This record gives sequence, structure tokens and C-alpha cells, in this order.
Amino acid sequence: MMKNLIFQRSAKWHRKILLYILVVIASAGIHITFPHFLLNAQAQNRFSNIPELVEQGRALYESGRFNDAVTVLLRAISNSSAEQDRLMQATIFSNLSLAYQQLGEWKKAEKYVTESLNLLEAERKLGDSTNRLKVLAQTLDIQGRLQLETGQAEQALTSWKETVNIYEKISDNAGKIRSQINTAQALQSIGLYNRAEKTLEDVKKIIEQQPNSLEKASLLRSLGDVLQVIGDLDKSEIVLKKSLEVAQLLQSPPEISATLLSLGNMERSKGNKILSQQDSAIKPNITPLNCPYRSSQEAALFYTRAANFYQDATTKSVSPTTRLQAKLNYLSVSLSTANLANIQEALPEIKAELKELPASRTAIYAKINYAKTLTCLKQTNQVNTLSWKEIAQFLAMAVQEARSLEDKQAESYALGYLGGLYLENQDINHSKEITEQALIIAQAIKAREITYLWEWQLGYLLEKQRDIKGAIAAYEAAVGDLKFIRQDLLANADIEFLFRKSVEPIYRQLVELLLPSSGDQPIQDNLDKARQLVADLQVAELENFLGCSLQNQKSVKLDKVADENNAAILYPIILPTRLAVIVKLPKQDDLLYYESNVNQIEVKSNIEQLRQKIQNPASESQEYLSLSQKLYEWLIEPAEKYPKTPLDSKQVKTLVFVQDGKLRQIPMAAIYDGKEYLIEKYAVALNLGLELQNPRNIRQERLEALSAGITKKLPGLDRLEYAGIELNTIKNLVSTKELRDEKFIRDDFKNLLNSRPFSVVHLATHGQFSSQPEKTFIRAFDTSINIKELSDIFRIQSQNRSEPIELLVLSACQTATEDERSVLGLAGIAVRSGARSTIASLWFLNDQSSAQLMELFYNNLRNPKVPNKVEALRLAQKELLTNPKYGYEAPAHWASYILVGNWL
Repeated sequence: MMKNLIFQRSAKWHRKILLYILVVIASAGIHITFPHFLLNAQAQNRFSNIPELVEQGRALYESGRFNDAVTVLLRAISNSSAEQDRLMQATIFSNLSLAYQQLGEWKKAEKYVTESLNLLEAERKLGDSTNRLKVLAQTLDIQGRLQLETGQAEQALTSWKETVNIYEKISDNAGKIRSQINTAQALQSIGLYNRAEKTLEDVKKIIEQQPNSLEKASLLRSLGDVLQVIGDLDKSEIVLKKSLEVAQLLQSPPEISATLLSLGNMERSKGNKILSQQDSAIKPNITPLNCPYRSSQEAALFYTRAANFYQDATTKSVSPTTRLQAKLNYLSVSLSTANLANIQEALPEIKAELKELPASRTAIYAKINYAKTLTCLKQTNQVNTLSWKEIAQFLAMAVQEARSLEDKQAESYALGYLGGLYLENQDINHSKEITEQALIIAQAIKAREITYLWEWQLGYLLEKQRDIKGAIAAYEAAVGDLKFIRQDLLANADIEFLFRKSVEPIYRQLVELLLPSSGDQPIQDNLDKARQLVADLQVAELENFLGCSLQNQKSVKLDKVADENNAAILYPIILPTRLAVIVKLPKQDDLLYYESNVNQIEVKSNIEQLRQKIQNPASESQEYLSLSQKLYEWLIEPAEKYPKTPLDSKQVKTLVFVQDGKLRQIPMAAIYDGKEYLIEKYAVALNLGLELQNPRNIRQERLEALSAGITKKLPGLDRLEYAGIELNTIKNLVSTKELRDEKFIRDDFKNLLNSRPFSVVHLATHGQFSSQPEKTFIRAFDTSINIKELSDIFRIQSQNRSEPIELLVLSACQTATEDERSVLGLAGIAVRSGARSTIASLWFLNDQSSAQLMELFYNNLRNPKVPNKVEALRLAQKELLTNPKYGYEAPAHWASYILVGNWL
């Protein structure tokens, strides 16, 4: 499914165009403004044409003609005088900043908002009037938006907090609410989820207490839109439906249609979230304009609801623009429901309406959206659409309009997609020429969120022309731009879905070029680049899951730690037609490389079957051993037989896997060489692509544990029969503070964790790992604690001690069986806890083997002859496997536990 231009009723086009999507994010009141008290004052003096100029600028801005708005506002400034009226000039300056923000001219935007603030400071010395405070609030609001757009979320938070205080002081309730909504967005973007949610919840209560009014309906919709953007879709639905209820009571068609649009966008995000869990449902794009549709029955339900909301918005709207917005959204989402008959019917209407739109950024993006949807329809070969020539004419029209408006951002988009259209028609030379034009424009305005699209497209075109060196350079540039803008892409409900369609493919296309299938050994520099890309891809995926950046943490390079501790690092890479492996041996500069001629379908099938068999203790051993041995032959055996520098268990004691895709679902300890499991020769750890945070050996720590668990039956959950034995074992072996059953409630756990510096936190309780943060949780006696709440609890703990938790153990959790990317949840908890190491179970067996494994592990941890945590785990697993007194030879009993992070 290709997500096209999603319109929401808004006074501005949000500049952060996520991925290749042209999307309008609803914002809480971004308008060109000119307060009434200034209008009245100007009518009395010789500058009486200024209000008309500002009103003209406002109209141009609202219609998407930002460059023309700048021209008019600059004329207003030239006609004004700061000596005559500082407040009037400050207002115009702040509005100029807003217009320049839309054009992506950040330095000019900063210049004018700063000038506005300087004038307001000079005015303050003459007295702090209510009028000055109104203009100051507006200017700080615009400054906050500029700061958030340019990656300064904490500064934006400060600006909006001050704005909230000003609006409160001058009793502007609506302004205060909008600023609080903005504050929540800033809190979200810096990872303070609980504070963001509390702020939005407080806002919701304030709005709901107000009498029904159009303003109330509008504020509720703004709140619902923000909740949708940050991914809280259930709350978004509740708030938006309340907004719709108010609008319907007041019989306001504009408010009704606007909220119906928002509800459609919310339902669409729900469908995207479902798809993001399912590998089989998403086929990645190979270029920005490629749209290989797949869906699932469950996701299609949400897409159908979205289409219904868009249809309702169309019929209820009295605004031609809003009606067109709804039709375009309906058209694009209908592709996901295969509702081709309705699409065919809608096309001529939309075509006619688009031709009537006056030139503006809104019109340009609408034409691009329409052309993209038509292109996708032609790729299905199931709908009679316009000819390629007619589609190209729409994009050419968009290019000309952008040039007439001097809107470089819109021009780059239009040109780039026109280049993509030529590519669809296999006109490689013209496509390359036009793509390069689009890229030059995007680079000139430093719009990396656009630049990476055309670098991606150019890379594909150069690959088609067999210019592999040039293609690699283009893809590398795209990856570099993506890294730069990664933080901007995180706080969005659809980011995981979009990531898998339009970010991950760029990394994988580049890796394929670096590791050619010609049979020749890749050069060492390309091997190093490829393994770094695999690690970066995992970090990017984890950041998407967590909604925060992990790039600024202090760390030690993984290679350095591996070299110092006789560990080899393995990077398996699942490519379309082969399985490649890069190996970094300790103290060896040259990397090993080998590949197996097995396509990704066979690899994934093997993994799925093995996972199903290996976690069932009743499975016949031959069923899983043959599957497990295949993985060993693909991943390990070639390294052990490598010429000159083979992998040798006598020299290498630990294997650290940086796993790709579905391979994360299999514990590598359980792969089999025909005689032995891997765990019988090597200790095994999992790395998430991250460098290690201040790694140190657990022998340097005095073990002091916080253990918490549930031994009683909770409603809807099985009783953990052996959790009590596990908790007793830890208490007997390690100095421990314990929370059991009724004592294990969320607040007490938080307070105890933050009361002293525990080196080990052990949780013997129900839990689930999922690729959706809201479905990743551990269970306290009184409630479930989701990953966002855990993050806040552990953040406080980390602030109260100089060293992080050494080890977090999650002994009764499991990955969600229906979720193909559920290991993300485990990785997310591992990172969010701040612990150097996490031991967790990929599946859960409610039998005594888990308790016995933990007893063996903690005994090994206390043994000074056992060098580190991963060896303590290996020996415990090996003991259960090989000692007949336990009767736990099947991997289901011992293999599920994996160690993530620092293995020392």
C-alpha cells in the first residue's frame, strides 16, 4: 500500500515531509496573524495601508503562496517604522519568519523571529502591556515551531512553556491550550513520553470542561491530530469523535468535514500499524515512485473505515478545497482495499477539480499526489486511467506552477516525481536528467528530507546504467542524509510502516551493490561499509520503535571490546537471492566473507519452521535438528573452514551476532553442526547494532539485586508455578531486596528501584515483547507497565546513580507469536532500561526448567572462575542440555534465553 498525500485541515503545510510522502500535519494554529488592536491603531495613522498588506500576505500564505506572502510582508515592513510602532513591526517580523519556515529558509526565519523578539524587548522597557504580551506570545510560538523544525526540541519546549505562562497571564484560554499541545509534541520528541501524555491528558480535561463551541471542536481536533501523529491512536479516536460530536451539535459543516478527514487519517494509521508487524504484507519500494501493493485482511478493515470517513467528508464539505482533499485521500486509501470500481468512478471528477485550482503549494502537491496515485494504479494494470503522457502533463504543470511561485521545495518534488515517471516508462536517460535537476534544487535549499529521495532514485538509475561506482556513491549520500534527518522522522504514528517501505530498502540496495553476486570476493573497504550499514539499519529500526535517537550516547566501539575479549562478531545479511555473512575475528584487520546460494524465501521458511519446532518440548528432535543444521551450514561452517584464518573455538570464546531480520527470532545457541549445538563450543551474545555503553566486567561489581515477581494467579493469566522457587533461589545466592505478589505494584517497584544502586534487576513475571510499543509490557501485581512507563522509571534510576544497572533479567516473558518483528520489543526494553546487559526469554515455558536455569546461572555468576555473564549463561544452558539428571535436553527448555548487550 502506498500512502499518498494525506490532507488535514490546517493553515500550513508542515515542512517535515516524512520519507517520500507529501503529508500535511494538522497544527495547533499556525496562521499569519495581525492582532485587532494593531488594526485599530493603524487605521488612525499614516501607515494605514499596512493592515491591508498584512491581510494580503495572510491570504497568500493560507493559499500556499509563501514566496508571494514574503514579498508582500517585506513591503509592509518597508512602509512601517519601528519608532512609530514596535508592536506592529514585531508582528510582521514574526509572520515573515513563519513564511520563511515554509520555504525552508531557516536562517532568514531565525533572523526575523530574533528581530521581532528584540523589538518586543525594547517595548518592554516602556511598560509590559497586554498588547505587547499578545504579540510576544505569538512570536514565541513561532520561535518554538522554528526550533522544533531545526532539531532544537528542548529549546522549543522552553519557548512554549513561556508562551503558556503568557496566555495564562492575559487570560487567553485557547492560546494556552494550543501552546500546551505544542509543548506535548516537544516533550514527545525528546523522549519524555509520560510528561507528554500527562500534558495532553490535562489539555483534554480543560477542553472538555468548556461549553460547546466551534473553538472547542477545533481544539479537540487539534489534540486528536497530535495524538495521531505521536502514535496514540486509541486516544486520538476518542478525542476526534468528541470533536465530531460537538461539530454536529453545532451543525457546522466546515468543522464536521475537517474532523471527518482527521478520523480518516487516524484509521489509516491504524491500518499501517497492523501492516508494519507483518513481513509478508509489506513489499518494499525500490524507488520513491514504485508502489508494490500488499495488504492484509486485518489492515484492510481499517483502510475501509478510513475510506468511509473520507467519503463522508466529501459529502459534508462546503469548501471546494476540503472536498478535493477528501477525494484525493479516498482515492489513495482505496488502493489498499482493492476498491478499484470506486477509484475508476472518482478519477474524472478529481481531474476536473484539479485543473480549476489556482496556483499554490496546495495545488502543486495535490497534482503530484494525483499523478502518484495514477502511476500506482497503472502498475496494477487493473484500472483504466489516464495515459502516461497525461500523467506526465500533470507533473509538468506542477513544475511550472512551482517555478511561477518560486517555490523551490515544491519544484524539487514535482521534478523528482516526473523523473520517477520516466523511470516507470524505462526512459532511463531522461529520468536521470530530470532527477539530477530535482536533486540540485533540493541540495541548494538544504532540504535533506527531499535530497535523499532523489539520491535514492539516482542510485537506482545509475545501477540500471551499470555505473556501480556512481550508484554506490548516490545510495551512500541518501543514507547519509537519512542519518541526518532521522530524529525528525521519529515522532510519527506511521514511521515503522514507512521505514520498512522507504528507508530500509535504501540500506539493502546499497548492501547488495557492496556485496556483488559475481563470485568475486568484495574488497575489504566494501565489506566494512556493508557490516556498518547492517548495524546502522538495526539502530534505525530500534529508534523507530522507541521514538527517540540513540546516536548521541557515549560508547566504546564493538570491535575494540571484541578484540580485547577474544570475541568474533558475525553479521548475517539476508539478501533476495543469497545469504551473506561477514565475520570480524578478534585482532584481525581483514574481514571474512562468504555467502550461501539460498534465496530469502527459503531462509525465512527455514526460520519460521525452526522457531515453531524449537519452542515446543514435544517436537521430535529430528524435526528441529535438520532445520537447525541448515542454519549452521549457512552461518558458521564456512567460517570454521575458511582458508588461512578460520574461526577456531580454541581461540575465540564468544560469538556476537548482529542479526538481520527474521534471524533475530532464533536463539543462535541452538543451531546444530550435526554433533553439537553452538552453545557447546561458544558463548553467544546478541548485539543490536549499537556500540557498547561503558562496558565493564561484572566481576568488578558487588552483586546487589532487586527481584520482583508474581507467584499468584492473576485474572486472565496462567499462574507462574515456579516463579516462587526462582525468587527464593536468587534471595539465597545474591544480596536481594524482593517485591513479591501484592508487594510488587508499580509505584513500589519504582520507589525501590530508585532508592539504591542495584547492580541486578530480576523480574519473574508475565510480559510480552512486540513490535508495537503499546503491546510491549511487563506485569506488576496491580497493572501492566508498558515500555514508555518502564523507560521513565529506569530514567529516574539512572539519574540517581553514576553507574547503570549491570544486568536486567526478564525470565517469564515471551515474544508475541503473531508478530513477525516482536524481538524489537525485547531490544527496546534492553535499551530503555539503560542496563549494560539484558537476559530475556524469546518464549516462555511454565515448568521448572526456567527456575533451574536461573539457579545455575546465578551460581556461575558467583563463581570467580567463570569470566563473564555470557559464559555464566552458556554453562547453565550446557548443564541443562548435557546433564541427564535434569532431563531437559530439548532446546525448548534451555535455548530461549538470550543475552543482549555487554557480554562481559
